[in-house]
Amino acid sequence: MATMSYSATPRDWWQAARPHTWPNAFAPVIVGSGAAAYAGGFSWWRALLALVVAWALIIGVNYANDYSDGVRGTDAERVGPFRLTGSGAARPDHVRAAALLAFGLLVTLSRSVFTPRRSGPACRITSQDAACRAQSPPTPSRNPRKLANRGRFYY
Repeated sequence: MATMSYSATPRDWWQAARPHTWPNAFAPVIVGSGAAAYAGGFSWWRALLALVVAWALIIGVNYANDYSDGVRGTDAERVGPFRLTGSGAARPDHVRAAALLAFGLLVTLSRSVFTPRRSGPACRITSQDAACRAQSPPTPSRNPRKLANRGRFYY
């Protein structure tokens, strides 16, 4: 059995994160921050955290794509950006771990950026329905969908 030598440098990891794709993640955050500023609800720390969340998402997706294409062998004769797994520069499990680390950062920070509504499906999914109902303001209707025409959209 031949042992494989892995020699990925920090520059290789940088290239595999595909920085040329990062504007695709930053643009929606910038536009959303501009809309929030126009509406008078801009928060600089949320905008900054949203940028980091978007950045972690796109890096995680790029590493996950690198991993899955390399494991399936679709990068064997690749023309284009450098691939860590397909080129054999990094172990597949290390690339997968990098993707999972980026997604973990995404989940951790997104909980700080995005405040879920205190009732409805978000609470049921997180198994906090009773706690959410206790914190929710009372609704004047038994059917909360009837409230949709009052300027709030939650569905």
